Amino acid sequence: MWAEDGTREPWMDGLILVTARPETRIQRLVEGRGMREDEARARLVAQAPPERKAAVADWIIDNDGGLDALPKQVDACVEALYGQAEK
Repeated sequence: MWAEDGTREPWMDGLILVTARPETRIQRLVEGRGMREDEARARLVAQAPPERKAAVADWIIDNDGGLDALPKQVDACVEALYGQAEK
């Protein structure tokens, strides 16, 4: 599990980070979860910045676009994971 202090649990074999621009994340929280904009912004401020999370991630998926952009990235992660499992 990821910790907001910039570390991950030692038992983890890998970490997939899904990122999006802050404005995209805020919009999704407001529209998808019904949060007020100030609540959404406070949530982002309380989280570790994506750059710190990226430093410990093995795979990074950019989720800034629409759903049509995700399958190739997810497939690449799945292929990498299967490749590791076969070793």
